[in-house]
Amino acid sequence: MFKGGELLRQPQQHISSNGELSLTYNVRMADFQVEWLTLHRRTYNGEIPGATWRIKRGDKVNLHLNNTLTEPEKLQPFNGFRFTNSTNIHTHGLHISSREPEDNIFVHLKPGQSYNYKYNIDPDNPSGTYWYHSHLHGASLFQVHSGMAGMIIVDD
Repeated sequence: MFKGGELLRQPQQHISSNGELSLTYNVRMADFQVEWLTLHRRTYNGEIPGATWRIKRGDKVNLHLNNTLTEPEKLQPFNGFRFTNSTNIHTHGLHISSREPEDNIFVHLKPGQSYNYKYNIDPDNPSGTYWYHSHLHGASLFQVHSGMAGMIIVDD
């Protein structure tokens, strides 16, 4: 049984400067201790949750996503858990393109591969709180539950 009482850890923040935010995310395994239990989790840069991005309307976000996970891959039928060590990233709420190199959910980064996302935030994008997460079909649920998600704050 868990006693609880742990303080909520505030995620790291990455803040845009001069209209740009440049990030490198290494997808990797990390161990987390919850009282007596050690959890092995897929993470962005060894953090749970992922860092918060603070950007402004009209900013450019450059994200280098580096998949340092290793083989083997779990291969199951299309609607089952599969590609648990492959990944990509997807945002919710930003007014950006679904074409490469922006928010294409069909990018498939196998273990050892990298990809450079380039998001052009619309100058009319509403300010607010949004989020990002891994989105590779077959692995998304598994990876998001592992901690591969974070917040995006668009400031006025």
